[in-house]
Amino acid sequence: MPTEQEIRDRTLRDLTTAFTTRDQTKAAIDAEQPVLLAGLATVRASMAARDAAVEKADAALAGALERIRIQQDKEEIAALEKEGADGKAAALLAEAEVQAAQLAYPVEKKKADDAYNEAYKAAGHLVGPQADEARKAARAAHDAAIDEADRKCQEAIDAAREKCRVAIDITAKDEHDAAKKAAFDKAVTSRETSEERHRNAVAAAEAALAKALGADPQVADVVADCARRLKEADDRYEADCAAIMERQARELEELRRGGTS
Repeated sequence: MPTEQEIRDRTLRDLTTAFTTRDQTKAAIDAEQPVLLAGLATVRASMAARDAAVEKADAALAGALERIRIQQDKEEIAALEKEGADGKAAALLAEAEVQAAQLAYPVEKKKADDAYNEAYKAAGHLVGPQADEARKAARAAHDAAIDEADRKCQEAIDAAREKCRVAIDITAKDEHDAAKKAAFDKAVTSRETSEERHRNAVAAAEAALAKALGADPQVADVVADCARRLKEADDRYEADCAAIMERQARELEELRRGGTS
């Protein structure tokens, strides 16, 4: 006569076995269904159409992404070339302004020299201290005029060079950075649009496959048969569990009565 614990342990083992058997049976049916469906010519044709549509969408996406990459590269190169052209134009303008300043310097210097010579000649009509003072004043005026010419020339040169630096380092660079960012943003938007089209195309292909399979009577037969077998596995499991629990109740009752199983 088994003990109560032995009866309950046996029940647990049998319930576990029934549960495992049910799950293994259902897993086998689930694994078999796609194999059965794949054996149908109509399913193979529908799946081939889906695969072709997805492959076409993949190719379209790959082509679009490559075109976007090439276009972005072109626009970034154009931005760099524009920066270089702007910098070159600024350098040429600065060079012209420097040359103008350098050409203006001899003219200003000649004016100072001529003024000095005239003042020096005028001082020659004077005598004594007056002549010396006149010559000293002429020299001082001449030196001041030369200094002023030097200052104007250097300021013009410095201004031209600073304008060139600003054009190259700031204006041209800012324009280049803005153009590069615009190219990047445009590429990002284009990629997002292409990827969205790809997702829509794949979803449409999957929907078309589902619709075709849903309208196929052979598919319906396979699915229905698998569903029936799955239900049978569940029903068999529930029946086995009920029988196991009834046996346990009976054996426990006999144990309490002191009878035999």
